Amino acid sequence: MRVVEIQSQISVKTEKAIQAIAFKLYDSEQLIGEFTIQFDIHWQLKNRYFYGDVIESSIAITHVSDGLDIAPLERLLLDWIHDLYREPRELISRTPQQMIVDIPYIGITRTKLIPSPTLF
Repeated sequence: MRVVEIQSQISVKTEKAIQAIAFKLYDSEQLIGEFTIQFDIHWQLKNRYFYGDVIESSIAITHVSDGLDIAPLERLLLDWIHDLYREPRELISRTPQQMIVDIPYIGITRTKLIPSPTLF
């Protein structure tokens, strides 16, 4: 199993935002399922770094495609989200519509900055 596609959105209101990350999982031949994790985050940009503090009680798996058993991965995913912003992340680029951040184990990601969430 491997993750090939990840979409990320942050709905920004103030320094508190809602982030959703959608994953598509593939085996060697085909798509085996999709799921979305959503959480609240306090964030700021400073000196070309993205600082985030995940509100742990808000982490939720908000979508799982039919037939995908996410239960064996749930604890791992929750730990991963918590660890995602433990350290500041290098901000490669930022526009009013998106930011590009380097995230360990995932790589360079584009996160859409949106007024209203659409992945949730």
